[in-house]
Amino acid sequence: MGIRSQQPPARVGGLGLADELVVVIPGPWNGPVRVVRRDRDRLCLVTLRGHREAGQVHFRARGGYGAPLEFEVELWARAGSHLVDLLYSRLRVAKEAQLNMWVRFCLGAVEASGGRLMDGVHIATRRLESPTGAPVRTAPRTVGFGTERPDRTP
Repeated sequence: MGIRSQQPPARVGGLGLADELVVVIPGPWNGPVRVVRRDRDRLCLVTLRGHREAGQVHFRARGGYGAPLEFEVELWARAGSHLVDLLYSRLRVAKEAQLNMWVRFCLGAVEASGGRLMDGVHIATRRLESPTGAPVRTAPRTVGFGTERPDRTP
C-alpha cells in the first residue's frame, strides 16, 4: 500500500486542506481522496470520484509522551458501485482484503512510531440502516496500540 500525491512535491509541514492523494493498493483498488481536516491529532480524508467506496476516513492519535499511544482509523463508507457491494457484502472478498490492508496499515503505524504493539489490533464493523430503510454500511473501525517512546520529548 502506498500514497501518490496529485499535488506538486510535498511542502514543509506535510499535507494541507484540499490536498488530493491517490491511495495505491495492490489490485484494482487505488482510490483518490482529498484532505478535509488536519489538526494536531487528526487527519480526515473524503473519497473522490473513482474511489471504490463513497465516504470518509479519520485518522487519530492520542496519548504518547510517557503514556501509551493510541492510534485509531475510523471509516464511514458505502460501496461506490454495485460490483463493489457484491464483492464486499455478498462474496466478502473485498471485505477480507480491506481487513488485511487495515491491519497492515496499523502495524506499519506502530513501526513508524518506534513503539511496540500492545493488545493487538481491534476491528469492529457496524451496518447501519438509512432513514429510508435502504442498507448503509460502515467500513471497519480499526484501532491499533503502540507504546510510549521515552527517547522522544514533546
